Amino acid sequence: MDSKKYLRDWYDAIGFLEQIPGREKILNGAPIPMLQKDLVREIKAHRGDGTMDYRHIFTAMCVLVALDPDFPYADVYLKFLKENRDDAIRAIDRQLAIALKQEEAEFAYLMARAKECIRGDVRDRLETTYAMEGIYNKNWGQGEDLSDLLKEITDRYESVINDEPNCAEAYGALGRLFEAQALYIKAKFYDEKALALAEDDLLKEQMRMALERVEEPAAIDGAKTYLHYGKYEDAIAAIQSLDSKYTDPAQCAHILGMAYYGLRDMEKAIAFLEDAASHGDDGEIENDLAIALAAAGREEEALDILSSLLDKENDNRTALMNRGILYYREEKFSEALNDFEKAYRLASDPDLWALIEQTRELTEKA
Repeated sequence: MDSKKYLRDWYDAIGFLEQIPGREKILNGAPIPMLQKDLVREIKAHRGDGTMDYRHIFTAMCVLVALDPDFPYADVYLKFLKENRDDAIRAIDRQLAIALKQEEAEFAYLMARAKECIRGDVRDRLETTYAMEGIYNKNWGQGEDLSDLLKEITDRYESVINDEPNCAEAYGALGRLFEAQALYIKAKFYDEKALALAEDDLLKEQMRMALERVEEPAAIDGAKTYLHYGKYEDAIAAIQSLDSKYTDPAQCAHILGMAYYGLRDMEKAIAFLEDAASHGDDGEIENDLAIALAAAGREEEALDILSSLLDKENDNRTALMNRGILYYREEKFSEALNDFEKAYRLASDPDLWALIEQTRELTEKA
């Protein structure tokens, strides 16, 4: 993670105490690191015996190692922490528990990352990546580009899976990330893998709940993909595989309507599109319903729907084009020309301009 981007304030938070010349040296004589806030606490403590709380030194060593392994003296501090690995990890775990309880995302990351530097097993890598998610969530919505951090988080979970293919937690984490990005098909895949591999009852229940959340949107995304490639029966099957009590009935009915339209079953197409339109105003659905009605020979109804839509959305270019085409078919060239010209003002197009000139000639002849 780019610590200078996401943890920039921590660089200024670290200070160093030089060891007194001639005294016995520790850490090969390297300066003693401390966080500025802890140094202030020590000064205010006024200990008469000249001692200080060693935990402050330990914390600063962990922070410095986690920030940047190339930081001055980081190699010395890491060597010391590794030599005292078990004690260091126990102390870090205590610090992590406090950071998580107080929702200190950056400090939680620094402690987790320090532990990963010291030991670096799969659990440590997962813990660091969880903490990185916390930093992502803290910075989300602040106007900063977080794509680099999101990619690194994703890559780290995938790396864990490469090293430990049966890691249910990593699969579940990827499912969570893809769900948050509305990539529901991927989310479902990883949630299913996590559920199949999970041994912990709590994780199993979490994965079941996650699958319930993504089942419908994943089916909808799959159906949209089938529609795009003209696989209409597969699109219908994807939607019908769900419980009939959809949480998004308009979108499900819309997809079914367009799939039946693709199969040229206009009766069913119109029925589903009318159902979709009944759930609220949606210009895309109303446009598609008008097209289906026109294809079924019910052009006056199609015109009524498009005119009603344009009363609400006079800049709906698709509706203008569709109504213009219907007017053109009915040889109402003046009305068609008016709609085509309005559509052209919204977005120029050489093909549309050619149609406008053709319609203008027909209008003049009429």
